[in-house]
Amino acid sequence: MKQSHYICRLLRNCLAIILFLSAPCSYADNQPVPTELLRKFINIYGFIHADYVNEVDDKKLFEACYGSMLKNLDGRSAYIDAELFNELQTREHSVDASIGINIHSRAGLPYIIGIFDDSPASRAGLKIKDYILAIDDESTEEMDLSQVGKKLRGPNGSTIRLKVRHYGEIEERSLGLIREKADTRGAKSALLAKDIAYIRINEFSSKIVVDTVSAFKDLSVRNNSALKGLILDLRDSPGGILSASAEIAALFLQNEKLVYSSKGRMPEANTEVYAKRGDFKGDYQGSYNGEWPRALATIPVVVMVNEGTASGAEIVAAALKEYRRGLLIGRKTLGLGSIQTIRRVSPDTAAKLTTAYFTTPEGNRIQGNGVMPDRLIAGENNDAWISAAMDALKTGK
Repeated sequence: MKQSHYICRLLRNCLAIILFLSAPCSYADNQPVPTELLRKFINIYGFIHADYVNEVDDKKLFEACYGSMLKNLDGRSAYIDAELFNELQTREHSVDASIGINIHSRAGLPYIIGIFDDSPASRAGLKIKDYILAIDDESTEEMDLSQVGKKLRGPNGSTIRLKVRHYGEIEERSLGLIREKADTRGAKSALLAKDIAYIRINEFSSKIVVDTVSAFKDLSVRNNSALKGLILDLRDSPGGILSASAEIAALFLQNEKLVYSSKGRMPEANTEVYAKRGDFKGDYQGSYNGEWPRALATIPVVVMVNEGTASGAEIVAAALKEYRRGLLIGRKTLGLGSIQTIRRVSPDTAAKLTTAYFTTPEGNRIQGNGVMPDRLIAGENNDAWISAAMDALKTGK
């Protein structure tokens, strides 16, 4: 009876697969169906149901397949199950807090690429290039980045324990942190010396363009005369809203200059974005519609970057370097330049798929390559970095 039940179930599922494959497919109808590979999949599915020591739930089994299939493409693609899909739909109104980090996937583990200033992570001693090995004693080895992000978030004031190991080291560290609700992070600024401004972009948030313009105007007033140099600090900036990155770049470029391109297999994945000062049509909250300071298009700029500079921050750095609008100093950037698209799989599940790569104005791909600075700086001493930036403004090299 048990064997008969198994055969009926297997035949039913095989029939479902055949019906699915025979249905019109809008994405792969010009490619042959890999029947041999599907036959192996069906055989393994049958072995599991017939011979595995425990009963296996079909839903869990197939969702594990979906997740592994997408995760193995790259570090950003992922399967979004019903629980996570619902969370993504409601996150805008969420009261969740986190610890102030940005992560990527490296060697199958979550890897810290950005730490926000004055965050629980920075205060606890987490570092750029830390691998997160476990969250609340649960290994992250089988988690995709969406699942890790969900584990990191929680109620404001709640505790979380992490086990981490720094890149290139053997010793593991255990840390306890308290989650905090983060405010929208704006630009930090200072007048470093007469005529020299400093602006740090920690994250390309919805208000960063407004904050950057306001900071520049405020520093200009405090200087009592026209500023003669700007240090733009993009160290450990993980990017953020893509439109904000394009608009920040447009502040420093001449009109109609190409900021970045995206290239993919789908026609809609191939785009070009140009600097059109003041012509971004408010496609995200905080898009700047006021008067853009003309001085930003001509003021000498030094951009500080490092291995934590990623994604949208790399787009800005590359554009300023390639148009010779800014001298880059520091270390090679992370090389994280891809676009993910959410595809609905069912009414309550989806697949997040990498569909395009960013390229710089000169056609260089950011993903996996990063942006090399014009002048290398070793060490982490902030005073040494500022001194090098001041010297670069003075000498132009």
